[in-house]
Amino acid sequence: MTAHILLIEDNVRTAQLLKMDLADEGYQVSVAHDGLTGFALAQHHCPDLILLDWRLPKRSGIEICQGLRLLGYNYPILFLTAMTDREHRRRGFAVGANEYIIKPFDSESLLTKIRDYLQPSGLTVA
Repeated sequence: MTAHILLIEDNVRTAQLLKMDLADEGYQVSVAHDGLTGFALAQHHCPDLILLDWRLPKRSGIEICQGLRLLGYNYPILFLTAMTDREHRRRGFAVGANEYIIKPFDSESLLTKIRDYLQPSGLTVA
């Protein structure tokens, strides 16, 4: 089965580039550009992994992460954010994030982290 990744990122250019990188690796990728849409997609499509920005229109990444964890979702959630201070990082982990990656990030390192999170589940790329 091919792994499905949900990317919730309001910067259209960043989302396009990341989606291309992920698709090139064989992942199925859905994209949302605001928090409400992202939260709804996460609930209805149960992705295998979420890449989540912190600052989003309509609902913040922190609210999305916390809300999904409260609903019992246990798939990996990786923050991709420009929020660099220690308090934001601590808060991200406190609400259930698995990783906190600061922008700009190295694409190869991110892809390695994604593979590491998806390997134990037996999911593969196409």
